[in-house]
Amino acid sequence: MKPEEFEVYVIPPNFMEGGTLFGGLLKTRNTIEAVILGLAVGVPVLHLPFSLTVRVVILCLTALPLVLLALIGVSGMSLSAFIRLFFCFLHNRRILSRAGRQKRKNAAAQLGAAAEKRLRSRRPSAPQKPQPIFC
Repeated sequence: MKPEEFEVYVIPPNFMEGGTLFGGLLKTRNTIEAVILGLAVGVPVLHLPFSLTVRVVILCLTALPLVLLALIGVSGMSLSAFIRLFFCFLHNRRILSRAGRQKRKNAAAQLGAAAEKRLRSRRPSAPQKPQPIFC
């Protein structure tokens, strides 16, 4: 190597990623959720009137999978964000036609008697309230 030449090093884009622990291994939000979930499940299990071995086995079968799921997250989101998104989906789901409009007759036929009853009970003349932003 000549004295005038310098070696070039490429710095990856996630080198100084903020909001992570252990050098980018764990996201802070996921870690906090995992600790809260682990304590919420682990403390009651530790107070059960069984031997220590049984309590450890129960912890391995209950708290450990929940904590790992919270640490990893779901689809790149934290566990609480995924659960919130899931319930917003359940609240706002619709059956749409190809044109993008809701079909009332077809929706009742596909969903069954409960949906048909719900669709009949709606009043089409009443103005609908705007949906909140968080759902």
